[in-house]
Amino acid sequence: MNVFELINGHVRSAVADLASSFKAPPVLDRIVVEPPRDPTHGDVATNAAMVLAKDAGMKPRELAEKIAAALGTRAGGAGGGRPGGGLHNNARRPRGGGGGAPPPPPAGGATTAAAVSAPARP
Repeated sequence: MNVFELINGHVRSAVADLASSFKAPPVLDRIVVEPPRDPTHGDVATNAAMVLAKDAGMKPRELAEKIAAALGTRAGGAGGGRPGGGLHNNARRPRGGGGGAPPPPPAGGATTAAAVSAPARP
């Protein structure tokens, strides 16, 4: 089993939990979990909200928010970005050109904004 199959199982379980509020039974086999076409959109993408919105009787974004909330509950509230366009962006690290961890604190242990700001004007 790869990570996409594992996450697909979580998405299907979340949708199954929400299915009682749907207008028609969801066809879970239509759900796909894969790498996003644009790597800046996170690590995993799913079409769940787009293909099930009609069954749910909701707009894709509304359904995506419900799926994201159900997934966040499963993961102990560890949900990521905000859903948009029927997708849930759960990016954990930047991709490509830079980013990464913030710089370490300056020498001497100064970590507050006041301690690292420019010297006061005369």
